[in-house]
Amino acid sequence: VNSRENKLTPWYNDIKTDNRGEMLILSANGEYYDLVLGSEAVFSDNKAVYYGKTDHFNSVVSVSVSKTGFCKKISVQLEWLDNPCEAKICFYTEPVLGVSRNFTRMITAEEQDKALVFKNPCNSDVKGYMAISSSEEVSSTTDREAVLSGKWEETSKSSRYNLCGALITSKNFFKNKVFSVEFYISFGFTKESALKMPSLFNSELIENENSIKIETPDKSLNYMFNGWLEKQFINGRMFSRTGFYQNSGAYGFRDQLQDSCAALILNPEITKRQIFRACTVQFIEGDVLHWWHRLPQNIIRGVRTRYSDDLLWLPYTLCEYIQKTEDYSILKTSIA
Repeated sequence: VNSRENKLTPWYNDIKTDNRGEMLILSANGEYYDLVLGSEAVFSDNKAVYYGKTDHFNSVVSVSVSKTGFCKKISVQLEWLDNPCEAKICFYTEPVLGVSRNFTRMITAEEQDKALVFKNPCNSDVKGYMAISSSEEVSSTTDREAVLSGKWEETSKSSRYNLCGALITSKNFFKNKVFSVEFYISFGFTKESALKMPSLFNSELIENENSIKIETPDKSLNYMFNGWLEKQFINGRMFSRTGFYQNSGAYGFRDQLQDSCAALILNPEITKRQIFRACTVQFIEGDVLHWWHRLPQNIIRGVRTRYSDDLLWLPYTLCEYIQKTEDYSILKTSIA
């Protein structure tokens, strides 16, 4: 719904922290391994894949987001290379359901079949539920101190003031055998919808109306232009409005109009929609909201300013849209 006002797990504007609000931890033979930290990351159009390798196992962790709904899937494949043993894999999260973890003590947790469901009553703007679930039988806990200290056998079901969400699955590992498990983080405005999201997971790519491909002697340039730039300005800037450099969730009057111009030749509907969206936050005096959050219950929260570049980009984008599409009917549209 909003990558700032309704974070599901923490985000910190510091690359040194590595945002440890979500972890996959393997416990085997008295040792603990982070299955993502230090692995080789490979990114494609619709997922990130992390390849890990130790003397005891090879691991592949794939992370993807559903095309529709609110759900992220974390798939784990682990090939065991050592002697047979009993091992555990823990999917660890630090629930937020708001702007920050300042109100963690207010979050409530409820155990469901293969899942934990969380609610933050302090987030009155985005009321909903976060769920973490698994494809396998799991034990669950909210005891953050016990999980991070490795006392997985002693975890309690609740920890009011230092809450986490953790699902732990136990398996017998055999040499040269591959073990698989899937974990999910999902959100819904009702508890039932949050729990149902994983069953509706859709991994298809979002298709644009047009596509542009280049072929040059520079393979890195081809890769960046043919894949990354499109995903960056459409998925990152227009849809999620978030990145590791900035976790905003808000629309910027100038920012997203600029981005929509880049999207124009691929998907003019994105540009048209952003023009309409910008018109809704323009005042009768002509000035606008420099940035704004659009939240459920028709809540708009932003900052009214008179920056001249904001006022410039709406007619500029409109002219670009008409020139490229010849859709003059947009001029007859009334925006309240």
